[in-house]
Amino acid sequence: VSDEAFKYARALWEKLKPGVDAKPAAKEAAEEVAAHPDDEKALGALEIQLRKLLEKDSGLVDDLARIWQEAQAAYVVQVTASGERSVAVG
Repeated sequence: VSDEAFKYARALWEKLKPGVDAKPAAKEAAEEVAAHPDDEKALGALEIQLRKLLEKDSGLVDDLARIWQEAQAAYVVQVTASGERSVAVG
């Protein structure tokens, strides 16, 4: 990961972390994904917890969207498609 991409990843996490830390289930899911990043069930649990967090905080959604747009403008967002008949748009 480039330094520029890491900068945006860190900014996204800094916005998410307080909400994740405040909710034990979300914190546990994030720790599980950190320990086992290829575990589909752990990723699914984290996805659910993040969705719940975002549903409650439209300001957070706006902040994350802004950071994501900045990352796209800086050309650090990468889209990868793999596997038979995969499609990616980026």
